[in-house]
Amino acid sequence: MKPSDILIRAKEKISDRDHWIRGCSALNAMFRPVGSSDPQARYWCASGAVTSVLGADYNFALDGPSLALTYLDDAAGEMGASGIVFLNDTRFHEDVMEAFDRAIEKAKLHEDTDLKKIMEGDQNVGR
Repeated sequence: MKPSDILIRAKEKISDRDHWIRGCSALNAMFRPVGSSDPQARYWCASGAVTSVLGADYNFALDGPSLALTYLDDAAGEMGASGIVFLNDTRFHEDVMEAFDRAIEKAKLHEDTDLKKIMEGDQNVGR
């Protein structure tokens, strides 16, 4: 799955403010912390939503989530935050949605080249 697809699906998970959280990756319906890919997860932070998209059985380095998070961190940086976790936990839902929009736009422009670089062992991507 391409990073832009991951970001689009992750954004959909938290586009409803009622499913967006701060302070942990995911919560279940009882508001108890669970893993972001736990089938019982109902609420996610921005990075938890990204890692939840592919579930527990994926290769983080090669399937796109790490690059998706890189684009999201870069977008948060453009917005004056030190990364997506900081932005998620200190800003408003609208800011998180803006970071996703920026990251999706950047991913669509660069993901094919960046994924090729990763496969060739070049880790200087997304920037």
